[in-house]
Order: sequence, then C-alpha cells, then structure tokens
Amino acid sequence: MKSKSFELERKFFVKDPKTFWRMVQEVSDSHRLDKYGIGEQSHKNRVYRYFDTFEGSLRDQQGVYAIYAHGESEFPLISDLQRELSPRGVLEELGASISTRERQELADCVLTIKMPTDDPLVRGDYDYPLPNPTDFYNVDPNQLDISPHLEQIRRRTKGKPLQEVIRLYIQTHRFSLHPYKIQKNERILEIALDSIVGMSLHGSYVVFSELEIERKGQGNKTEVNVMNDYFMNRYGNHLVESSYQNGLKQ
Repeated sequence: MKSKSFELERKFFVKDPKTFWRMVQEVSDSHRLDKYGIGEQSHKNRVYRYFDTFEGSLRDQQGVYAIYAHGESEFPLISDLQRELSPRGVLEELGASISTRERQELADCVLTIKMPTDDPLVRGDYDYPLPNPTDFYNVDPNQLDISPHLEQIRRRTKGKPLQEVIRLYIQTHRFSLHPYKIQKNERILEIALDSIVGMSLHGSYVVFSELEIERKGQGNKTEVNVMNDYFMNRYGNHLVESSYQNGLKQ
C-alpha cells in the first residue's frame, strides 16, 4: 500500500563541517528549541538511489559528476560546486523525483515518488513499500507496476527508461519537536541534520551537509518559520537556503 503526504519544509546547505557537527551536538544536548520541546531522537545511516532519464551526460567543470537530488538533498550551486546539466533529466524538469531506500527498522525497501501539483509550493509524497524479499541494489523502476504516479511519469518520459544517476549515503540525525510542556507524542516538527556523500556510478563524489526543518502531524507553516528563525539567528552566516521553490515545499 502507498502512503501519501504533502511536504512543508525548509532546507539549508551547511557551509562547513565544524558548524554542522556543532549543530548536531547542540540539538542532541538540548531539551527544547525556542518554544518547542525535543522528544524522540534517532541517529542512523541510510542509502538512497535516485533515478532519472539522464543518459550518462551529467558533468561539471571540476570533473565531479553532478549530483541529482532535486527536492531531496539539493545543495546550493556554490561556485566551487557549480554544475552543468547536459541535458536535464525529465524528472528534474517536472520537479519530480523517484528514489528507493532501505528501511532497516521495517526490514524492507520502499520506492518514493514525489510529484508536483497545481500549487508550486505543494508536492505530493508517495511511498510504495516493495514486497519482501527485495534486493535494494537491483530495484529497477522500469520493471515495477505498482503506482499510477509511475505511469504518469512514464507517459511524460515517453517511454524513455529510468536509470540510477546518483547514490546518496546519508548519516542522519533526526529530532522530533512538540509544543513545550505538552505531551511528547504531539509531534509537530522534525529537525534533520544530514551529512551526505553523493556518489556517481563512475565513482566521482562530493560531500556536503544539510539542515531540514519539516512539518509533521498538526504542525503548520508558522511553526516551521519559527524554527527557521531560530537556526538563522544562531547559524545564519553558515547556512544557505535551498534554491528549490525558495526552500519551502508543502
């Protein structure tokens, strides 16, 4: 079965590793951030495989294979990481993405499809658990028949096959936030601090870090913005907001 949600989040590239790990330590040691209490914490490693219709032609002037992570782990195009896409993938053009990841906590794999809607700030988020046993590293979306959204993408790509274009190795640190002095199970926000290695199938790679502030449960735009202001006030000189939809998605 699929699960569906709509994203509302802010994403930031963290400029330097020292600041990133200081942020991880600060949040890990805190009981509250601004007017929100910190509940459950999780620290884990995950691998993501991203697919698009690129034909082995991604490149940049530094010889580092460009990262495809549109709307997922996009980082700002800082001068020393400036990329050139030739040509752009169909999914990137659509503002969509397809990825797979292993969920160790559920001992399965899931295919995630993110699709734009009529509202430029709204994207649908659809999870499709794959049947067990599934070999994560051999999942081929071209062979799957599990999603009307996958069929929509196939129509838009005119049958051009999807292929893995980038693999992300993510060490993520996630923190659930709730209204301070309110029940901890009333989760309204999630803070994610991710250290990421993006690797092409040719072995080229780049390392970067991200901060993500995401609405959960009954959270709303105002609460996301409160946390945005909190981190900008403390670390603003070290953060650059993602360029995708001004960094705000719902």
